[in-house]
Amino acid sequence: MTDLLFGTHAVREALRARRRRFGCLWTRQTTQGRSTHAALCDLARKQGVTVRQTKQGVFQTLDRAGSHHQGVALEAGPLPLASLDQMWAFSEQQQELPLLLILDHVQDPHNMGAIIRSAEVCGVHGVITPKRRACPLSPAVSLTSAGALEHMLVAQVTNLPRTMAELQKRGVWIAGLESDESQAQNIACLDLDRALALVVGHEGSGLSRLVREQCDFLMWLAMQGQITSFNASHAAAIALYLARQVRGPASGAHKAGIA
Repeated sequence: MTDLLFGTHAVREALRARRRRFGCLWTRQTTQGRSTHAALCDLARKQGVTVRQTKQGVFQTLDRAGSHHQGVALEAGPLPLASLDQMWAFSEQQQELPLLLILDHVQDPHNMGAIIRSAEVCGVHGVITPKRRACPLSPAVSLTSAGALEHMLVAQVTNLPRTMAELQKRGVWIAGLESDESQAQNIACLDLDRALALVVGHEGSGLSRLVREQCDFLMWLAMQGQITSFNASHAAAIALYLARQVRGPASGAHKAGIA
């Protein structure tokens, strides 16, 4: 199966990460016969990727789909999936306590991409999603994440509560994001400087019952104003940032990889 990654950031980060198998890099040809993405073309050629220019070609299909391709598209194999052991090894490599993100049936690609972007810049060691009833790791997610998906370790699991229980056996605390303050603790009052997995629920219904019951604690973000809750991606970004800040400065730029 081949994906067609599109958008400058998604394509560049895929080439930089070198985690996928690549086919051809397509760029839109200008009226002067030049490519609109010379730097990307150079990066691709250095990796042995074929570069071709076209005035329409693959971009006609992307245009019909309303995709914001920015005149660049990359044929790529699927993103390799990770295991919990690989995430654990990555945290040990960084000499940090594990900081993980669990997405409980997040289905909107824009939300998922935004959440993964926040996770990557906050130094999360891995993202865990269910195999069913969740947003696939699509080119749209890579685009919305500004290419962060290309660097992130992602595991897809059959049973989220069972996976959470396995993490708890490894000493990880599971914290679920909750919008109802009557059922949760204020995040400002919690100790996040520990091996931690943050759970973000479905955009509409929030945390599913079994996932909620498996959490060690629920936390909410104090809010003002008339709107009752943050968007899922905004809430995740705030919580991950706070969890990163209490750990002190990161050891350096993270680089995840799967052998």
